[in-house]
Amino acid sequence: MTTAVPTYNTINGVRLGERYVKVEATNVGHRPVTIKALGVQLPGGQRLASLVSTAIPGIPDTQLPVTLSDGQTAHYGISYANIGRALLDSGRSGKILLYPVCDDTAGDVHKGEPWEIDPVEYAQAQ
Repeated sequence: MTTAVPTYNTINGVRLGERYVKVEATNVGHRPVTIKALGVQLPGGQRLASLVSTAIPGIPDTQLPVTLSDGQTAHYGISYANIGRALLDSGRSGKILLYPVCDDTAGDVHKGEPWEIDPVEYAQAQ
Protein backbone atom coordinates (compact mmCIF):
# COMPACT_ATOMS: atom_id res chain seq x y z
CA MET A 1 0.00 0.00 0.00
CA THR A 2 1.37 3.41 -0.98
CA THR A 3 0.22 6.98 -1.45
CA ALA A 4 -0.30 8.23 -4.99
CA VAL A 5 -0.67 11.92 -5.85
CA PRO A 6 -1.41 12.88 -9.46
CA THR A 7 0.41 15.97 -10.74
CA TYR A 8 -0.91 18.30 -13.41
CA ASN A 9 0.87 20.82 -15.61
CA THR A 10 -0.97 24.12 -15.57
CA ILE A 11 -0.31 27.56 -17.01
CA ASN A 12 1.11 28.63 -13.64
CA GLY A 13 3.25 25.53 -13.10
CA VAL A 14 2.55 22.17 -11.53
CA ARG A 15 -0.52 21.45 -9.40
CA LEU A 16 -0.87 18.44 -7.11
CA GLY A 17 -4.10 16.48 -7.26
CA GLU A 18 -6.08 14.63 -4.64
CA ARG A 19 -4.25 12.02 -2.53
CA TYR A 20 -5.02 8.33 -3.06
CA VAL A 21 -4.24 5.07 -1.34
CA LYS A 22 -2.87 2.68 -3.96
CA VAL A 23 -3.12 -1.01 -3.10
CA GLU A 24 -0.93 -3.29 -5.20
CA ALA A 25 -0.63 -7.05 -5.41
CA THR A 26 2.34 -8.59 -7.22
CA ASN A 27 2.73 -12.25 -8.11
CA VAL A 28 6.18 -13.15 -6.78
CA GLY A 29 5.75 -16.85 -7.52
CA HIS A 30 6.53 -18.91 -10.60
CA ARG A 31 2.96 -19.98 -11.35
CA PRO A 32 0.06 -17.79 -12.51
CA VAL A 33 -2.38 -16.66 -9.80
CA THR A 34 -5.86 -15.24 -10.28
CA ILE A 35 -6.85 -12.26 -8.13
CA LYS A 36 -10.57 -11.87 -7.44
CA ALA A 37 -10.57 -9.00 -4.89
CA LEU A 38 -8.19 -6.20 -3.96
CA GLY A 39 -8.79 -3.44 -1.41
CA VAL A 40 -8.50 -2.26 2.19
CA GLN A 41 -9.68 -4.00 5.34
CA LEU A 42 -10.44 -2.79 8.85
CA PRO A 43 -9.17 -4.59 11.98
CA GLY A 44 -12.49 -6.45 12.47
CA GLY A 45 -12.32 -7.94 8.98
CA GLN A 46 -14.74 -5.51 7.37
CA ARG A 47 -13.69 -4.09 4.01
CA LEU A 48 -14.17 -0.70 2.47
CA ALA A 49 -15.87 -0.83 -0.91
CA SER A 50 -16.66 1.91 -3.35
CA LEU A 51 -19.82 1.82 -5.43
CA VAL A 52 -18.41 4.43 -7.82
CA SER A 53 -15.08 4.57 -9.59
CA THR A 54 -12.46 6.26 -7.45
CA ALA A 55 -9.48 5.23 -9.56
CA ILE A 56 -6.37 7.36 -9.60
CA PRO A 57 -6.67 9.74 -12.58
CA GLY A 58 -4.72 8.33 -15.51
CA ILE A 59 -4.23 4.95 -13.81
CA PRO A 60 -7.40 2.87 -14.12
CA ASP A 61 -7.93 0.13 -11.55
CA THR A 62 -7.09 -3.39 -12.67
CA GLN A 63 -10.24 -5.14 -13.85
CA LEU A 64 -10.90 -8.16 -11.64
CA PRO A 65 -10.70 -11.08 -11.77
CA VAL A 66 -7.25 -11.01 -13.37
CA THR A 67 -4.60 -13.68 -13.80
CA LEU A 68 -1.08 -12.52 -12.97
CA SER A 69 2.07 -14.21 -14.21
CA ASP A 70 5.37 -14.02 -12.30
CA GLY A 71 6.19 -10.36 -11.64
CA GLN A 72 2.88 -8.91 -12.86
CA THR A 73 0.96 -6.47 -10.66
CA ALA A 74 -2.70 -5.55 -10.10
CA HIS A 75 -3.71 -2.32 -8.39
CA TYR A 76 -6.66 -0.50 -6.88
CA GLY A 77 -6.92 3.16 -5.90
CA ILE A 78 -9.25 4.96 -3.52
CA SER A 79 -9.03 8.58 -2.45
CA TYR A 80 -8.05 9.57 1.06
CA ALA A 81 -11.25 11.66 1.26
CA ASN A 82 -13.50 8.71 0.34
CA ILE A 83 -11.82 6.51 2.94
CA GLY A 84 -12.16 9.17 5.62
CA ARG A 85 -15.82 9.88 4.85
CA ALA A 86 -16.70 6.17 4.81
CA LEU A 87 -15.07 5.62 8.19
CA LEU A 88 -16.72 8.71 9.71
CA ASP A 89 -20.12 7.72 8.27
CA SER A 90 -19.76 4.32 9.97
CA GLY A 91 -19.05 5.98 13.34
CA ARG A 92 -15.26 5.56 13.37
CA SER A 93 -13.65 8.87 14.32
CA GLY A 94 -10.50 7.75 16.15
CA LYS A 95 -7.26 6.48 14.67
CA ILE A 96 -7.69 3.12 12.96
CA LEU A 97 -5.53 0.57 11.17
CA LEU A 98 -6.11 -0.12 7.47
CA TYR A 99 -4.70 -3.26 5.88
CA PRO A 100 -4.15 -3.87 2.18
CA VAL A 101 -5.81 -7.18 1.22
CA CYS A 102 -5.92 -9.42 -1.81
CA ASP A 103 -8.10 -12.50 -2.33
CA ASP A 104 -7.12 -15.12 -4.87
CA THR A 105 -9.31 -17.76 -6.48
CA ALA A 106 -7.56 -20.53 -4.51
CA GLY A 107 -9.28 -19.11 -1.42
CA ASP A 108 -6.20 -17.50 0.10
CA VAL A 109 -6.33 -14.02 1.62
CA HIS A 110 -3.10 -12.03 1.54
CA LYS A 111 -2.87 -9.13 3.99
CA GLY A 112 -0.08 -6.55 3.99
CA GLU A 113 1.36 -4.24 6.62
CA PRO A 114 -1.20 -1.88 8.21
CA TRP A 115 -1.35 1.90 8.07
CA GLU A 116 -2.60 3.85 11.07
CA ILE A 117 -4.83 6.63 9.78
CA ASP A 118 -7.01 9.38 11.21
CA PRO A 119 -10.42 9.37 9.47
CA VAL A 120 -10.94 13.09 10.16
CA GLU A 121 -7.64 14.01 8.45
CA TYR A 122 -8.37 11.71 5.53
CA ALA A 123 -11.90 13.11 5.06
CA GLN A 124 -10.41 16.61 4.76
CA ALA A 125 -7.60 15.57 2.37
CA GLN A 126 -7.35 17.39 -0.92
